[in-house]
Formats: sequence, structure tokens, C-alpha cells
Amino acid sequence: MRQKTILIHTLFILSLSAGLSQGADEKILMTVAGMDVEAGEFVRMFNKSLDPAYRIETGEYLQQFIAFKLKVADAMEHGYDTTIAFREELSGYRQQLAQTWLIDPDIKEKTLKKAYHR
Repeated sequence: MRQKTILIHTLFILSLSAGLSQGADEKILMTVAGMDVEAGEFVRMFNKSLDPAYRIETGEYLQQFIAFKLKVADAMEHGYDTTIAFREELSGYRQQLAQTWLIDPDIKEKTLKKAYHR
């Protein structure tokens, strides 16, 4: 059973790498709830979620990714993405993320040191 799991994961990773080596980020990897998922999207999200403290197997991540996509499709089907409460919450998240991405810690540190030494 363990060998079968390892084989499946190996084949999955090889198929991803083969598709990406061709430069085909737009290659359709799977379809979830009627929406196409491109290989590039899956790989970007997988790499983004890598955390050294929490190691996850590719197969387990694939299951979580599919569950996430199904939840998003369900929410869109029920119109949850159009409610005022959702839009306000999303706007708040965007502002928080913009602050963390727009402020470069290195530049901030240099500016603070420069101001301190004046």
C-alpha cells in the first residue's frame, strides 16, 4: 500500500514537472466543479503553502486543494461572493495585505537607522 502511494505521488509530480518544463502553465491540470484548474495555478499555490514547520505530502495537499476549490464554487453558486459583508471583509484583507507587501522591511529598517543617527 505504501509503495502504491509513493508511486502515485511520484507520477503526479513527474506529470506536473513534465507539463511545466514545456512552459505550459496554462495546461489544464484538472476540472473541479466545472472550473478548469491550470497546472501553473496549482504549483504556485502549492509552493506558496510550503512551510518547513508543517510538511505536507502532495497527495494530501491535492485533496485540500480540491476541497478548497469546491468550497469556492459552492460559495459562488450561493452568491456569497456578492454580499456586502463579504465585500467589506475582503476589502479589509486587501488593505492588510497591501500594507505588508508595500512596506519593504529592509527600506524601513534603513530609514529608521538613518533617522536615529541624525
